[in-house]
Amino acid sequence: MKKREKSFFEKNKLGLIIMIIVLGLIAIIFSIGMISNTQSNFKEKVYGDDVIELTYFHWTKCPHCHKQNEFMKNVLLERYPTLRVTEYEITQPGTSTKYEEIAKDFDELPNKWNDFPGTPLSIIGERTNVGYGDDSTTGQKLIDMIEEEKARIEANWDDSTMIRTESLRSQIQ
Repeated sequence: MKKREKSFFEKNKLGLIIMIIVLGLIAIIFSIGMISNTQSNFKEKVYGDDVIELTYFHWTKCPHCHKQNEFMKNVLLERYPTLRVTEYEITQPGTSTKYEEIAKDFDELPNKWNDFPGTPLSIIGERTNVGYGDDSTTGQKLIDMIEEEKARIEANWDDSTMIRTESLRSQIQ
């Protein structure tokens, strides 16, 4: 009786199993990296005392928000490395509470969530903007708001200690 020759798969069974496991792990690691990169449009950075805060209320289905997202990513964050964007997606739990807490400090914003003015809502320093037209109109207004806040920070800078004065520092935290 002739002995049957083992097939390629039978000879290399362990090697194939290891290769499948390694490829599976690579796929899992890649997927986790992609998910974490898409969770926020604006990556966390380390900031110094010259941080400029942009509080941003948006809605994932809003076409105007998508335009502003692109402008912020491609223009604002490139031009202003100390810009920190704090995002609130309006359908997420807790956003209404956060909005009402912030709105108390602004006369032009309704204090109640039911009267939310619309998206995108941007707050920089003491100024607010609702909506987004295009880069040359609303984009320029956001740049002006950032420049105004930047000037306010520089005016409150203490050259002797090289840190921001306490009044500005308390507004950021």
